[in-house]
Amino acid sequence: MEKKLSFGLDSFKVKSFRFDSTEKTIRKDRINFDIQLNIKSKKGERKCTVFFRIEAKHGKQQPISLGVIETETIYNLIGEIPYNEETDSIQLPNDLIVTFVSIGYSTTRGALLVKAQSTILADAPLPIIDPVKLWEHFKNQKSEKKSG
Repeated sequence: MEKKLSFGLDSFKVKSFRFDSTEKTIRKDRINFDIQLNIKSKKGERKCTVFFRIEAKHGKQQPISLGVIETETIYNLIGEIPYNEETDSIQLPNDLIVTFVSIGYSTTRGALLVKAQSTILADAPLPIIDPVKLWEHFKNQKSEKKSG
């Protein structure tokens, strides 16, 4: 019999937002975003939390920070939660994690647009990205840190 696992959205919070105004002329086509992702879940809590920290930067050679948003999306886990005794960690299915990343990123994208109203960041929204590629990139970075 297949174990069933589902989820519900518990909460979304903007933990912090900062916009740094500058006297420099900002070209919106030169705004880049540094995206950091962290996912945490604890055995006894039946929750999974997705953290995003996204910094908007202008320029390539010596980029200047334009602002930062930090968000937290919490999901309730319902049903049988896969647990790995050897690593003492919850082993959520990859597809479920990608769904969490997708919802968290999309909601963060919208929150940034609202928080950045009447700033240059409102004219340069976060790009639409493939959540599978974002999760794979994060997983690769995480495994490189562990092995290095």
